[in-house]
Amino acid sequence: MTGCINLPQQVWESRSSGSSFTSNPQDIEITRQPINTCASITIIKHTNPRGVNQVFSYTSNLPANATAGGVNSLPCTAAGVDASGNFCLNDSGNTTTDNSANTVTEGLLVPGGYTVTEGADPTGFGFGSVSCTNNGSPATNVVISGKQVTITLASGDNEVCTYVNNQQHGAIKVTKTSTKGSAALPGVTFRFKKGATTLGDVVTDSNGVACMDSLAFGTDYSVQEISAPTGYKINDATAHTGLVVNANAACSDTSFGGVSLSFDDTPLSTITLGFHSLAGAGVTSATVQCTGEGSAANLPEGDATKTLGNGTSTLVPGTYSCTVVVDP
Repeated sequence: MTGCINLPQQVWESRSSGSSFTSNPQDIEITRQPINTCASITIIKHTNPRGVNQVFSYTSNLPANATAGGVNSLPCTAAGVDASGNFCLNDSGNTTTDNSANTVTEGLLVPGGYTVTEGADPTGFGFGSVSCTNNGSPATNVVISGKQVTITLASGDNEVCTYVNNQQHGAIKVTKTSTKGSAALPGVTFRFKKGATTLGDVVTDSNGVACMDSLAFGTDYSVQEISAPTGYKINDATAHTGLVVNANAACSDTSFGGVSLSFDDTPLSTITLGFHSLAGAGVTSATVQCTGEGSAANLPEGDATKTLGNGTSTLVPGTYSCTVVVDP
């Protein structure tokens, strides 16, 4: 037999006695009981969360069926089930329902043994589970081994197996310290981006940590310090681009396996000098010049105070030399 049979059956019963069939029509009883040796298998793909645009491939011994459903996306070259039993599914756009893209259905199957196996996990996904029902109840005619389902179909079976794959997410963690004593620096703002899209700004906590997770796997992430805390200067204001997120990680992980970066900022200082003529304002004068790690800073003549800095009224740690000349 090359196919299953699904035909109605009619049984005629006569109410007359004897061997002859002479009853009137009203004396004839007809019983209809269909003859059905067919069975079906449906394979459904769900992502977690639902609706992620990702193609998943399958191998099987299902018969070729170009109208069974599925998608025409690589590695598949056509929708449906091909001559080798291969097919592809995509849950894209689905939330609570299913469609022909994430579903393959083979009806009119001959009873017997069938296997379906999901292919390698696409980047950013991990296999979750597969479960099967038969005519709406938990299936007892199925053996599940990892990604492979082996189904023993009997006449009238309607097997539905749903594969679930979890989208994996990574994380990027930045640790910020001071150049003096490596103390943790809270209050530093970092900007996280994926390509040209800004994902958000994160401020370091009391441990000097800024972290962002729930990041889809990718190779075009970047992090940039955009604001230092009061009293510090940014040492590295460049955007660190080309960060690769390819490991499942969350900011709350005790053992963090995501992308880790370290930055430090330099504490700043000021020097304030004052001059006052005891004989009266303007009677005597002074000139003060300090040089060192930054540009020269000068105290003007006359009664005045001056904050000496490196062009921004702040001084980085270092050695400075000041010369004071009073009314030469």
